Amino acid sequence: MDADVYSQRFNLLERHRTYRLGEDAIVWQDANGGEERLPYGDIRQVRLSSWPDLQAGTVYAIVSPRHGKALKLSNRSYVSLGNFDMQTGEFASFVRALHRKLAGRGGKVNYRLGATMAGYVATILFCAAMFVFIAGTLYAVLAEASVLIGAIAVVIMLGFVPWLARFLIAVRPGTYSPEDLNGP
Repeated sequence: MDADVYSQRFNLLERHRTYRLGEDAIVWQDANGGEERLPYGDIRQVRLSSWPDLQAGTVYAIVSPRHGKALKLSNRSYVSLGNFDMQTGEFASFVRALHRKLAGRGGKVNYRLGATMAGYVATILFCAAMFVFIAGTLYAVLAEASVLIGAIAVVIMLGFVPWLARFLIAVRPGTYSPEDLNGP
């Protein structure tokens, strides 16, 4: 396994790409042979995040240049509708190698974890709105239903609270150091 090369198809709308960590830039080619590059010196930020979805353990790396469109990578590769190939080992090796290249260049790169602050606030507001909606629905159910059905509804709702709390803690914005990434 070559840590300096990673291949994936991010989603249905994008072509399969192969990324290579060159001497001075990330270089990628799509399935049609078109080649693009992002010089290490132009990289302003790397954001690592994980969001819940149908594939457990999906991790994203967003590499943002000083100018232009961000490069989005994930540890999963699109195969077909609802079908993704999890490439966790290859992705982790590639991301670690990218961090070693960036650290070796000595440039100023911001290393971020989790959601953006705007995304985090929006997620909290969405969760609060959903909680109010569900509480209102439970109130309506309890007003019209038997005690047993009401108790079941309350238990189901409260069962999501620990999951939601873990999610909000996991995606809160933060920073990290490239040295925090362990392994080869």
